[in-house]
Amino acid sequence: MLNAIQVKLGSAWSVADKAVKKLQNKQQAERQKQELKQASKLVTSLRELLVVTSEGSSETFRMANPTEEGLNDLMQRARQVVQNQSNPETRLEEASKAMEEARRAAKAFCEEAGRTKAARAKLASIGLTSASIAIVEAGGLIDRLPELRTHGLELLEDVQLPPRAHEQLLCAANQGQLESDLLEPTVPAGYQRPVSKTCGLDYLNLQQPGKNGVFIWSKIIHAPTQRPPLPEPEAVHKPPPDQVSVRDGEQRYVLRSSNGSQVACMLCDT
Repeated sequence: MLNAIQVKLGSAWSVADKAVKKLQNKQQAERQKQELKQASKLVTSLRELLVVTSEGSSETFRMANPTEEGLNDLMQRARQVVQNQSNPETRLEEASKAMEEARRAAKAFCEEAGRTKAARAKLASIGLTSASIAIVEAGGLIDRLPELRTHGLELLEDVQLPPRAHEQLLCAANQGQLESDLLEPTVPAGYQRPVSKTCGLDYLNLQQPGKNGVFIWSKIIHAPTQRPPLPEPEAVHKPPPDQVSVRDGEQRYVLRSSNGSQVACMLCDT
């Protein structure tokens, strides 16, 4: 009889154990479902800050609010996604895609000053004058130079370029000299370009310990530089007024000593 009771107890424990495990599995599945739902919300929240434009098979990503405040918002939401995706149970393939989109959008905004500088240098290298480059910029084409290869006539229709500059621009575009990879900005001297571990975006970091990096290139490219002071001009010995003479044919501001050995100009102070 004791054996029968033990068997029944064992069976009951087995049933109870299975019920507990089933409940735990159900709770775990529900928790994981909620975590994945939260991860999906974070991805959607990140993409709300982006604007995508499609042309053919290519997509261009830009920040919906292309300001420093907009960049801070993007970085904050990107940090949330990065932190969430550190958990293997909540990793989403869509999160990786969204982070790449955010990286490209932030890159386009932060590098604007660098890309403009690179584009100006490229336009100068193909022969455009500074006046023609200014016209290209005023026409909103400085960021669209790669498009000139396929839509050159259309894009230049309302840009009042001189005929020679118009021809130079189209010729360079057709020869592939204005492709995107040729207009990438050069990292400023003394800086490196790591990827932030917290938000997954590129930034510039001065190659000196203890220095904080920056995301927006214009803070470096357009930063005022400290120029060394100009050297003091050498003292010029001028003959005393009572010892000067003016030769025939010389201007009155040219002073010469009485013996002719010393000459001074009263206009340029030499």
